[in-house]
Amino acid sequence: MYDGALATLLYSVALTGWSAPAVVDRGDIFVGRSTDDSGGAIDRWMLAGNNKLTLLASGALGGGPWSLRALGDLLAAQVDGQVVLFDKSGPTSLQQIGASDNGSCFYSLNLDGADGDVTRGVWVPLGETGVQPIGANH
Repeated sequence: MYDGALATLLYSVALTGWSAPAVVDRGDIFVGRSTDDSGGAIDRWMLAGNNKLTLLASGALGGGPWSLRALGDLLAAQVDGQVVLFDKSGPTSLQQIGASDNGSCFYSLNLDGADGDVTRGVWVPLGETGVQPIGANH
């Protein structure tokens, strides 16, 4: 915390593995991580009233995430050549609702330019090759 004169560490969480992208959205902190078994996960944290991070939910992935993007109630994760979509509308959940075909989003992928929502999915720009739509399965 920084109050304009003094910086104070309130709490920290160790980041493990080679992958640790993070995004803060509406009071929640989403942190991607790689696991020892070549898999990955996204952890959903919140800063509780006691100024400590509380783990609310985790979502498993087939590999370590490279990047994350929050779009309203939708969270998109780039995992190798795939984009995986999660519904984060529940305050303590993270439910996978869609994914691109494996290998379909490897080259020129840019989640920073993506747009979408939890009902329609996401559209990911692929540089000069166009846009990759990824639907949400409800």
